[in-house]
Parts: sequence; structure tokens; C-alpha cells
Amino acid sequence: MEILVFLLLAAVWAAWFLPSYFESRRSSPGATTRNFARSTEKLASAAMASTRREVEARRQTLARRRRMLLLLGTLAVVTLVTAIVTSSWLWLVVTLAVDAVFAGYVALLLQIKQQRSLAAPVVPIGAPVAVNEPEPSVKVVAG
Repeated sequence: MEILVFLLLAAVWAAWFLPSYFESRRSSPGATTRNFARSTEKLASAAMASTRREVEARRQTLARRRRMLLLLGTLAVVTLVTAIVTSSWLWLVVTLAVDAVFAGYVALLLQIKQQRSLAAPVVPIGAPVAVNEPEPSVKVVAG
């Protein structure tokens, strides 16, 4: 009978103190570090997903621009060859028009590239970054 009362008291004490013991173990530094690492991994995966989409969109844009440059360049050469072979003034005018469009497209691409480089300067990782701070001034106070 005494053993049964002892086991009953032990069960009551265990029911009372074990939940708080496990709760304190859950918020221990090791668990907190694991929780932080887990949340950091979630944030990194979300950031990488958006970065991947941006990289893929940029790659598609560059491929489209490259195809357009190739098309305009090929068209300029074909119209020039046609103008020379046929000795036609009309084809020469068409060649000049295609050349003007080609030059305009190249100028547009260069302007976009310049605006992009001015908007977000690229700083390599680990490179020192110059910060525009005012030069320190010294005040001399005569006493």
C-alpha cells in the first residue's frame, strides 16, 4: 500500500513538473539555435526562388535581344548583297533603312545598359566600399 501511495505521489509530481521541464528544454540555447537555423533556411530558400526567377527572366531578355540583333544583322547583310547583285537603287535604299534600324537598336541597347549600370553599381563581395562621410573636424577650445 505504501508503494502505491508513493507511486501516486510520484505521478502527481511528474504530471506537475515534467511539462515545465520539457518546455524549458525546448527553449534551451541549442533548440533556439536550431529554430534560428531552420527559419534562416526558409528565408534563404524564398530569396533564392525570387532570385532564380529574376535570373531566368534576365536570361530570356538577353536571348530575345541577341536574336533580334542577329536578325537585324542578317537582314542588313542580305539586303546589301541583294542591292549589289541586282544593282538596284531600291534595294540600296532598303539596305540603308535596315542599317538605320540596326544602328537605332544598338543605340537603344547601349542606353539600357548604361542606365542599368548607373542605377545599381555592382560591388564585388569582399571589396571595400567607399562611404561618403564628412571629414572629421577638430575644435580647439581655449580654456
